[in-house]
Amino acid sequence: MRHILPLLVLPLLATALAAPVPKEKTALKMKRLYGELADARKGYDFTLDGDKLVLTMGANASETLEEKNPPRVEREVKGNFEVRVAANLCPVTEKDKRAEIGDGFVGAGLCVWADDGRSFVFGPAISSRQGVSAGGSFRRDQTSLKPKEWYCSFDRYDPQQVFANRHYRITRSEKELLMENSEDGKKWEPGIIHKIALPETVRVGLVGVNVTTCECQATFSDFSLTTPKGEKK
Repeated sequence: MRHILPLLVLPLLATALAAPVPKEKTALKMKRLYGELADARKGYDFTLDGDKLVLTMGANASETLEEKNPPRVEREVKGNFEVRVAANLCPVTEKDKRAEIGDGFVGAGLCVWADDGRSFVFGPAISSRQGVSAGGSFRRDQTSLKPKEWYCSFDRYDPQQVFANRHYRITRSEKELLMENSEDGKKWEPGIIHKIALPETVRVGLVGVNVTTCECQATFSDFSLTTPKGEKK
């Protein structure tokens, strides 16, 4: 009897070891890598391509760039933090990555969100007016809750730069946000410091807004969110 038990256990152990690991569900994988989907609606589609997050934005997905709650993925974080991502943005219908996008604006990137509606977005964007396109990094501030104080500004005007896979970083230190971008994620260009009065606990993630006449797509990778103690969120 002593010899029978091991003989019965061994086949069961071999079967368990050979069993395939259950495939992680897409929603759970997205939550683990990037965050939870918020304010989802038609016109914005978040999908995964391996470990990359792909945001497809339909033509005129938003009526205005000032939209307060566009669809996004986000995580909650308390206190100071550093968040970074590599982002690529371009019209889906482009053939040579320099096609006309029509009058309008499309942008995507890192976002910082507060429960009272205050938000801050930083990342790549393309703007076109009367057939002249400009691309670069932009920042959108809705922290004052006063329309006249809302602004969006570019730090470069190179239509081809925006198609490159650039890296973006936001660092929160007390009441300041430092925004930086980089070609390789190692050497960062001189950043912009913005004094901002946000609550201690905010939500941080990725977002896009498309008010152009064509479908556009943003691809994100290498996303990380850490606290000063080095803890990953």
